[in-house]
Amino acid sequence: MRTRSRAALLGVLLACPGLRLIAQQGDCAALAASAAGIASGASASSLRPIDRLSLLARTDCLGGTRDLDALTKAAMKVLPARLSDTASRAEMRLVVLSVLDPVLKATSRERDARGNETPERALLGALDSSVTLVRSAVEAGLRATDDKLLLTGTWAWDPNTAAFGDLPLPVTATVNDACAPVTTEACSGAVRTAEFTLRAARLVERALAYYGRPFLASALAVTTKRDARWTAYFGQTLVQFPWELALNSARFTRAARATSGFALPPSDQWVLLHPAVGVEYVWSAPKGSRMTPAVAMELLGYNRWRWNAGNKPAGALGVSAVAAFSDRAYANNVGYGLLVRYAHKYSLTVTSRGGKAGVLLSSEFGTWLSGRQDQAQDAMRLKLPSATPR
Repeated sequence: MRTRSRAALLGVLLACPGLRLIAQQGDCAALAASAAGIASGASASSLRPIDRLSLLARTDCLGGTRDLDALTKAAMKVLPARLSDTASRAEMRLVVLSVLDPVLKATSRERDARGNETPERALLGALDSSVTLVRSAVEAGLRATDDKLLLTGTWAWDPNTAAFGDLPLPVTATVNDACAPVTTEACSGAVRTAEFTLRAARLVERALAYYGRPFLASALAVTTKRDARWTAYFGQTLVQFPWELALNSARFTRAARATSGFALPPSDQWVLLHPAVGVEYVWSAPKGSRMTPAVAMELLGYNRWRWNAGNKPAGALGVSAVAAFSDRAYANNVGYGLLVRYAHKYSLTVTSRGGKAGVLLSSEFGTWLSGRQDQAQDAMRLKLPSATPR
């Protein structure tokens, strides 16, 4: 009979999210009582007080959705679940200040309630100073990336290290020093102070997460664009040999020194001693040797393009001084000329070999022309009339 009752109660809890939440909140209260060392009639846990506090923080019992504290409930009512597309920066600032002001007021009250020259008062004083700096920065309208204290990661409690980011809040040291042994009244007071600090820091973190959403979205868009362009720069522009990459990298480094952060890729490149192959036609050469393979060397050139909406290089044009090499009868084996390149791969070079003009096409250009010729031949073919059914 007792087994059935337990099974029925478990079924009700699983079926009703509201009751399940109440049960979870009850677990938070029990764990908080254990962490404060005021649980009655319970066997001592193997977890240290700081470990139980980390467990409370990790399970949203301090400043999270499972927290029943009045300060957390008030903040939950102010912070919207999602950011409205029409919310202005001024409106978002007011929401954040509506969370920070009660936190700051509660922190000052908790600090004044502690005795002078105590570790708990020092901890709450450091918390008060940090929250005050954040509030002043938000009120002044600074962006989330302008001040390190405005970054949510700075306010996040790390259960693995039992510490915040770079905040001067010695929670772990305060608790560990007071809780040796755990049964002292000083330990209970230190745990309550640490519990309040973790709750306040979590509320500040949540407020800053709301405040920084537009900046995070903007940063993500910029990062995505930058990654796509760098990928296209190395995969869809003219292939660079090591010496060309060194030259263009040196130019890019000098240009990027004046900017901060990660830079977008350049929209141009120099070409230096760049070998290529193609097919060259010399009109005045004897028949049978007018069209021959040739090796070209771009002595010095320059390419430029623009980035389109899809973060791809578009409208690329380039020009280079070229030396072409091929085995010719009755003509110089070396010719010099000018190369014009389009879209990083289609190039046409006009050369001169001792007064004999020639045209050199890149292999890609030749392939493209061959494809066009095949299309023209297919279009000109006669098609037999289809048989008329009887």
